Amino acid sequence: MRYKFQTIGEYNAILGLYNIRCEQTDGRVNGREYHGLVYFATDDNGNTIASPFKASRLGKFASRTAIDGKMERAKDNIDIRPTKQSVSEAMAESSGKDDFIARLKERNIDLILRHTDTGRIYGATFIDHNTRTVLNGSRLGRQFSANALEQWFTAGERPSVVPVQTDTRQEQPQPDTQPSQSDSRQPDSGNAQSNTAGQQTTGGTSQGQQPGQGQAQQQFRQGDTSAYDEMPSIPGLDLFHTGPGFDAEEEAFYRAMQRRKKKKRRGPRL
Repeated sequence: MRYKFQTIGEYNAILGLYNIRCEQTDGRVNGREYHGLVYFATDDNGNTIASPFKASRLGKFASRTAIDGKMERAKDNIDIRPTKQSVSEAMAESSGKDDFIARLKERNIDLILRHTDTGRIYGATFIDHNTRTVLNGSRLGRQFSANALEQWFTAGERPSVVPVQTDTRQEQPQPDTQPSQSDSRQPDSGNAQSNTAGQQTTGGTSQGQQPGQGQAQQQFRQGDTSAYDEMPSIPGLDLFHTGPGFDAEEEAFYRAMQRRKKKKRRGPRL
């Protein structure tokens, strides 16, 4: 049950490793249709050596419903690329049938061949014990099918192995979309450039701000009011720099006290 397969033939390829074969049974009993599986014990040549028994004697996991559901789910879960890569490498290194089977064994892959009464290959199934996947040769590709293997083993016509396509896409470098700076300037552009130089963003400051002003405002938003102590004044706009702790009543009281001090220094009027 750990293996993935899509047909009863592929299922039997695994069971054959343990001298077991299953067959589908369809019929009608007392007017009711039934669909099930029966299992046989076999010898090393696949011949039946005991009476068959129903799947129900093994358990629900071996029933027709369970096997059909497993085959249906396998259609979306099987990845043939690892097996195809290994079989392609073994085929490219092999000189014939026995050598091919031996090299597959080294890669932990079994090849199950089915022959007609005359000895011709009519079926080929690969069992990959690494990925626990069972695949008919035609699923891997035409060069791995039973007909291609028959021609290779009997006539010596080696199938042309197509390399497995792997994802070799690399990130292409993006073209430089930034405009290049030209050294050529208009005759009267010097003054205009010098006037706009102070408004360009420099070292992270926004346009229209003095260096360090944007940083101080950001610190104030974060709760650090000491940034106002280091903020440079803008000529002509000192009256508007009230700071975070400005209080109109305190300012009026302070100015009144200043006027009283001046009167005391002048002395009383006669």
